Amino acid sequence: MDKENNPREHILQLKQKRIDANKEIQAEFDKLDSMQDKFMFIYDLLRENQLEFAKWNKTDYIFSPKYRQQLVEKSKNFKKKNDFINTFINDIQEPLGQWHCYLLERNVNEDFLIEKTYNTTEDGNNFQYEFLENDTLYMRFKSFSSTNFEFDKQKAIQLKEILQHKNIQNVILDIRGNTGGTDVYLNLILMTLDTNMTYSIQWHNTLFHEPENYEIEQNFGNKSYNYYVLTDNKIFSAAEVVTRAFKQNGATVIGTSTRGEAGISPELQIKILSYINTDEKEVNLICQIPIDAGANPQGKIDYNYTNTKPDIECNPDTALNVAKSKIAEQQNLMCK
Repeated sequence: MDKENNPREHILQLKQKRIDANKEIQAEFDKLDSMQDKFMFIYDLLRENQLEFAKWNKTDYIFSPKYRQQLVEKSKNFKKKNDFINTFINDIQEPLGQWHCYLLERNVNEDFLIEKTYNTTEDGNNFQYEFLENDTLYMRFKSFSSTNFEFDKQKAIQLKEILQHKNIQNVILDIRGNTGGTDVYLNLILMTLDTNMTYSIQWHNTLFHEPENYEIEQNFGNKSYNYYVLTDNKIFSAAEVVTRAFKQNGATVIGTSTRGEAGISPELQIKILSYINTDEKEVNLICQIPIDAGANPQGKIDYNYTNTKPDIECNPDTALNVAKSKIAEQQNLMCK
């Protein structure tokens, strides 16, 4: 199918293409014997896919020949898994500053290439809402983590029922401090509000060396609102997807520029080794490596497009009051 007309189909095709490539890279990795060779394989793979980010982030010194040689010498002395882990975290992950790059544990019985299903934590404070004056709904999401989704979904269903009896004109979406999780939360918000949205996402796939640009349409109803999104510089990943989607649909963004880096699970997951962890569970140590780069609407790598800039810039702590004042101002104009 044509990806322009079937964006979700294209996303599924992209994920399958990534999984196939991941298996090939994993097979190459598994042929290596020494911990040093495995460490440097991961380092070189990361360099291939994150050099442009490192240049933009001014951390590309970690991919210089001199720095690489230092890691070669250091990795010669690796004797146990913690040598790999600590050096990766201290000498690569932290100085690189790429939040989508990290080590994680997965149960040995799980297929680590398939998106993980999480248990519900039932954090009753993750999603909060309140009805304000001037026909305004305030919605607050501290996180878009999958661990909260099922619980938040039940609260959203209850809110949707309440909204059937309300005349809401304005929606304030507060995602200050939200570092992301899953973009399924965007659908949850739209479903709750009985509304539709069309938005676009662009990135450049660094593994396949091609742009990934497409438009997505989500239709959950025909209601319309005046949107206000409250932001700060911690908003990242799936939270950036949500911010960008709302801004593309006319939302007024209030606060500071986001951290950015919108994406839909474009990463490699390489199994490093297996061991018994501190919980006495047999796990696989997985290294997640991003394979996307910030891109402009033409699909060219350009990290100036990774974050969203506010329409009204202010201290994030005052963003809610600014939104309330803006709504009151608009309400007064309508009454004149």
